[in-house]
Amino acid sequence: LNEHWANSLDALTDIQVTVVYRVLAERYPDARFILTRRNSKQWGESMLKFCKKMESSLMLSQALYDIGLWNQPADGLFVSVYGEWRNHTKEKWEEIYNELETTVIEYFEKEAHESGRPNRLLQIDLTNDSNKTAFQRLASFLGRKGREFSESTVPKGEVIHHMFTTQVLLQIENLIMHLSNLTWVELYEQVAQASAFLFSFK
Repeated sequence: LNEHWANSLDALTDIQVTVVYRVLAERYPDARFILTRRNSKQWGESMLKFCKKMESSLMLSQALYDIGLWNQPADGLFVSVYGEWRNHTKEKWEEIYNELETTVIEYFEKEAHESGRPNRLLQIDLTNDSNKTAFQRLASFLGRKGREFSESTVPKGEVIHHMFTTQVLLQIENLIMHLSNLTWVELYEQVAQASAFLFSFK
């Protein structure tokens, strides 16, 4: 865990948290955690479609990371959480979901029991709970009672757009920082290496 990086953020989300949530829980005893749940069969079907659609992009970003031109080892991250994901069936994805969910829930239940403190894991299903109920529970969990906290103040429609925009800008920023630290010889070697890979990538 990059503690300097983690200390600069108010919240973390997505697959990366699955890898480090235990470390985060230990380092930040007052942090709260939210487990978003859904039907495991639906999730399995969704992951199967996602991986078939995004496999090439994930492998490309991993290859660029391996030569220093990307800031996130996408394939390596997927393998660390899901195993050899490229050959998973829908049933295997469903099994992985259930195992991960159980592991997270049991970890925080054990922590609460041993510490005598309230469980700091909120389980919420945005695909089943009514929006009003879900946001009321979320507001209460985050200590935002009495303040306006609803779907209108936390819109979902633009989340994906902003996520990808932010990711692209972050990658560009990191790429500029990386290239600025190279000598001309090192820069030439990296460009040649990246070009050779891109021409061979299918």
